[in-house]
Amino acid sequence: MRDHQLQSPRDPLKTAIAEESIKSYDHQSIASSLRVEMNPITVVLSGLLLASAVAAGSNNAARRRNPYSSGSDSSEEYNRYSGSMYRPQQQQQQQGKYANQAVYGNFPVTFDARDYWAQCPSVGRVPDQGCCDSSYALVPTAVMTDRTCIATNSSNMVFSAFDVISCCADCPIYQKDKCRGGDPVAVWKYWNKVGIVNEDCLPYTFTNSCIGQDCPIRCVPGASGTVAFNKKKGLEYYTVMPNVQQIQNEIFKNGPVEASIDMFLDFATFSGEGVYIHRNGPYLNKHSVKIIGWGNYNETPYWLIVNTFGHGWGDEGIAKILRGQNHLNIETSVRAAMPNY
Repeated sequence: MRDHQLQSPRDPLKTAIAEESIKSYDHQSIASSLRVEMNPITVVLSGLLLASAVAAGSNNAARRRNPYSSGSDSSEEYNRYSGSMYRPQQQQQQQGKYANQAVYGNFPVTFDARDYWAQCPSVGRVPDQGCCDSSYALVPTAVMTDRTCIATNSSNMVFSAFDVISCCADCPIYQKDKCRGGDPVAVWKYWNKVGIVNEDCLPYTFTNSCIGQDCPIRCVPGASGTVAFNKKKGLEYYTVMPNVQQIQNEIFKNGPVEASIDMFLDFATFSGEGVYIHRNGPYLNKHSVKIIGWGNYNETPYWLIVNTFGHGWGDEGIAKILRGQNHLNIETSVRAAMPNY
């Protein structure tokens, strides 16, 4: 499927976004993944639909809420999906402190890392991958940034996704076009073995153009030193057990995590209403998201995630995804690491 070429007009932004629909990053290093072969015509049409949806994403907030849009806002939809009733304990009124909430198991019923670690603005930062299929780099580096801030109580270090895309030999799938997806596991290994620079040294430049992918020797003008000199390493990465409470425990103790999901077209065009549950549309590719919390919406349990499509997607770049059913395989490929401080 990676070798299919789009025959649509070469508008750089729309073509690059459309190509995202037929790429998948290599997940073979931790598990064998299913390859979904699609009719080339279907691939092209899906890519064009995705390009149109992303281009119109900035209007999502003003769009009239459609009861037939993707995602669920009802417990009935969850019950149909799971085949069972979900009865969480009564949640107390949130008062800004999680100690005052009702607890389900050992955790608050609702948790949002943006509130819990309010001193770390990076937790709620919504990246915009632009024309580059770079969630494989943007999400791990965002988690590294969050966890470094949480561990040090300092927001000075923002790890560079550009460093990963341009300088990591094993992270992108294609070295000739590093914006065609990659392997997030290799990104975590790169942080541990080589290190990643601060975004001040190598800022992300692929929002509007995907040219200039070569690895620089020196930091951008205004930042001092060489790229090699500014590297900061993290500890060895680990995969969180595919269990809801294990994932909650990891987030609650150490901060956000990176998760790989199976992305479908209705996820790429999700408007943010209710809890996302895949209903229709073709499979597009593997995609990384950042999990920052959890909760229940109309008795439907969800993970709170930050995506990489900018503020025009979902609810200002944030969304709720069904929790507890390994929906989109979100609970089987959760990774994180601790900063080396």
